[in-house]
Amino acid sequence: MGLEPRSMEEIGATLKEIREDKGLSLSEIAKIAGMAEKELAKCEESIKDMQMTDFLRVCKALGIKNPDDIIYETK
Repeated sequence: MGLEPRSMEEIGATLKEIREDKGLSLSEIAKIAGMAEKELAKCEESIKDMQMTDFLRVCKALGIKNPDDIIYETK
């Protein structure tokens, strides 16, 4: 069993799914993460690659304790 990195599309979709599951809006998470709402939306939709610092701030805002769980999937 190994770890495989997920694509940016998968990472963005996963973050969006977690945000929606928690009932949080783009504007709420963007504000907590210190990002513009439009930038976060572009990252979730994989229109723009997310910088690692932004990714970590979004993970923290979503309460994700281990960001590696988002980046990698177990194969």
